[in-house]
Amino acid sequence: MRRPSPIDPSEIDVVIQGAIAGKPSDPARLRLTAQCLGSLRTHLPGARLILSTWEGSEVNGLDFDELVVSKDPGPQNLSIQYRRVPPLNLNRQLVSTQAALAVTERPYVLKFRTDLSLSHANFLDYWHRHPKRCPQWKVFQDRVLVCSYFTTNPYRFARQAFGVSDWVSFGRQEDVKLLWSPPPFPDNFMEFFFSCREKMHPFYKAPMRYSAEQYIWLTAMRTHGRINFHHQWDFNDSNATVHNTTLANNAMVLEPKRFGVRFRKYGFGLINKLSMYSYSEWCSLYRQFCDPGAKRSTTPLRSGAKQAVADFIFRHEGL
Repeated sequence: MRRPSPIDPSEIDVVIQGAIAGKPSDPARLRLTAQCLGSLRTHLPGARLILSTWEGSEVNGLDFDELVVSKDPGPQNLSIQYRRVPPLNLNRQLVSTQAALAVTERPYVLKFRTDLSLSHANFLDYWHRHPKRCPQWKVFQDRVLVCSYFTTNPYRFARQAFGVSDWVSFGRQEDVKLLWSPPPFPDNFMEFFFSCREKMHPFYKAPMRYSAEQYIWLTAMRTHGRINFHHQWDFNDSNATVHNTTLANNAMVLEPKRFGVRFRKYGFGLINKLSMYSYSEWCSLYRQFCDPGAKRSTTPLRSGAKQAVADFIFRHEGL
């Protein structure tokens, strides 16, 4: 029998942000935002749904409690020589998320995208499962629950620290607001590596100073203290300690199935899954930095096997 959650959905404001995916005339399978809202109604009965999208969007027939509309700031584009790198939509995400968070009233907030759906609400069961905190880098009042996609493990592949997923966020209202408080991504960050090409990663050619996920997480963490992390590949022993501590102490990482998030628009392959933290791997950080007496959630053999596969692929560029 499923144990009762310590949080009732009536205590939650759900921020659903982004462009409307699907028109009223589209087949049901293409109306992703309608499916998104329906899934939230089903699995979080009593939650207040705040839809935050762009001026002029078609919202007829969508089931929400409050509508917030903003002027679309548009994407940030790269120079023509980087035309293979997709435009950065980070500022769009910040505008629509912050506009909705400004009208939240309830104690807890779930930040969600318009092209996702919720298959269950088991994430609520994890809220108080790991209560202990360490005194270092205690930024949020409580942990914020995030998805494992794309919470990147810097010990694999890209060696990219401070990348914490921006797909979904659940926590206390004040903590989610702090997480999503960054100013617009500066234009001079877009092509940072043009002036220091020698620091660019040999395989990952995106020229931005930070990834979207890094920029959001670092901005929140830097409200607490200085972090000497100058660009997205600036990973060293000192940064590793801060990365591990901030992640263990301020977030909880859940895989999509554990969280209840269903990705309707995107798919993820083996490389993606190997490069991201699992809940078990996050639990190891929690045990190391917050609660040495916590029960191990995975065996060293399983964790070592995952690392070995990742290392093998990393050594063979063709894979």
